[in-house]
Amino acid sequence: MPPVRRGRQLLLALALLAMLARLGGAAVAQSPSPSPSPETVPTDRLADMFPTELLGEPLEVLLFTGDELIAGVEAGAEVLGLVDVVAAQGASITDLTIASSSLRNDGPFVGLLAARLAGVPAVDVEADLSRLILGLDDFVELTPGVVAGREVTRVGPGSGLTGDSVVHVLASDDIVWYVVASDDVLEEIIATLP
Repeated sequence: MPPVRRGRQLLLALALLAMLARLGGAAVAQSPSPSPSPETVPTDRLADMFPTELLGEPLEVLLFTGDELIAGVEAGAEVLGLVDVVAAQGASITDLTIASSSLRNDGPFVGLLAARLAGVPAVDVEADLSRLILGLDDFVELTPGVVAGREVTRVGPGSGLTGDSVVHVLASDDIVWYVVASDDVLEEIIATLP
């Protein structure tokens, strides 16, 4: 797949998470998402960390490398911000991977997005990545909480791009997870993530 198309898919994946948060998932959950062919999805630890299924439904993971970000997208503020976050950690954009997945069935909606900066503890980049990925300004408060016995950061409702919904952010090892899910399945989803 050409780098420009994969770059657009990444922007769609990032925009999808923000839009799902704004809309609560209902309207977007019915529209199809781009599906990569198996040979175009790079192998990476991040893709391996996604659950193979959630709530009894299989998940397809769409994966983007940092190099694809730079090659396939115009150097907008979000991409330049990601480069700055990576550099501040002494890492290279090639160490960054972003992946997304969602459930689109008749049951509850679930949207997952994950960002991994290889070898860098997720807690060290959680706030900076969250502000870029969720479109938050420096004045938005990120609220700590606990879901399924795990420390999370709640963003929203009404914060940045999250609109009326809440995005739960989980820092785990070197992965920052972004979860949009209804309250009735949120605990199960968070408990499933590594």
